[in-house]
Amino acid sequence: RLLHVEMPELSAGRVVRLKLSGFVDTSGRPLRTEEVAYTVNRMPGGLTRAVSREVTPPAIDARQDDASGWLRLTWGEPQELWSGDWRLGKDKLDPADRTRFTLATGNDALINDQTKEDYVFRGAAPTTARVSAAIMLPKSGAIAIGLPGQAALVVRDHAGSGTVEVIDADGLVLATASDDAWRGAGQWHWIEFAMDDGQLVEVLLDDMRVIEGVELPAGQSGDWLRVLGRVGPGGVADIRLKPTQDDAVVSGESLLRGALTTRGDLGAGLGSEGLSLRGSGWVHLGGIRGRTWRLRAKVRFGAGSSASLEVDGVSIAIAEGRSPAPSTGSILGHRPLAVRLIPDGTWYDLEVSRGERGVSVAINGIVVATANPPSGQEGVAISLQEGAVDIGSLFLDSFDE
Repeated sequence: RLLHVEMPELSAGRVVRLKLSGFVDTSGRPLRTEEVAYTVNRMPGGLTRAVSREVTPPAIDARQDDASGWLRLTWGEPQELWSGDWRLGKDKLDPADRTRFTLATGNDALINDQTKEDYVFRGAAPTTARVSAAIMLPKSGAIAIGLPGQAALVVRDHAGSGTVEVIDADGLVLATASDDAWRGAGQWHWIEFAMDDGQLVEVLLDDMRVIEGVELPAGQSGDWLRVLGRVGPGGVADIRLKPTQDDAVVSGESLLRGALTTRGDLGAGLGSEGLSLRGSGWVHLGGIRGRTWRLRAKVRFGAGSSASLEVDGVSIAIAEGRSPAPSTGSILGHRPLAVRLIPDGTWYDLEVSRGERGVSVAINGIVVATANPPSGQEGVAISLQEGAVDIGSLFLDSFDE
């Protein structure tokens, strides 16, 4: 059927919005969509008035969202937690050949145009989690991110349009994007996906849901988080992981209920959000009992802050400090980290444990550092060198290995 609609006062340079309500076909089915919009660039016989204009794409760090619970796995040092010989380069395409990246060195993107080796996260990534990454493709390029069950999420550029697919280990397509949200080669896009027990819940491209509800193959393993080297060329940056953690009641002794012993120029107070520390100094929070223990805390720090958790003779960095100072999660003097896992101003979960094999540090459920330092003074304290740190909760318990 064809419907003619007269719209008064049409003019170039305007966006026309038309809503049709209550229309059904002979079987009673409604319209697929009741609303359409059309940009009028030119009226018949008139001049063109462009509504849109070309602008510079936003920078990769212009994306603003809630970073709580996320781990920035490549921020500041993209090789520390990963294996794979991908080159660091500029996020620019070759002006003479837009099917490839410029060969200029830089720190904008990890690019797989000179290797077929996978870029693999060396930690054990959970199969119930969210993953996000910034991706950039040259003309006719592609990028593939691994999924549990040896599946992969593949994004391709097709000279202006784009496709997003989920494939299995043999290349069989398991799902295809319902909509084309691709804005073109040479621009940063954000890909994000969620998994529940190894099954793909949804895939978003630039915040638009394009795939949902995909049954992945069986055969999950902890090293599934990777970017495939054989699919390309493509560039990736700012890979983030957000494990989905249970809100279980934390057992153990709360170290925020006793008297606080402070020294130095330190402001300390207990409030609705836990323990707030400002300035510089030291606060003692309790003692350690037993050879094996686990300490769990919820932590937040301000910009430019530097602080450490002192427990059983071990110092754990709990605030990023100023680069090149060791970053959050470092076992100071034994296992320093350079990757900036946690941005300032966001809450994160910290777990430090000592067992027969040494000390382990996990952030938001992911182990980021291990070492075997000797035991020392049996106490728990926080040392704040500068800035501000909030401790939302702090529990200590013992366990049997």
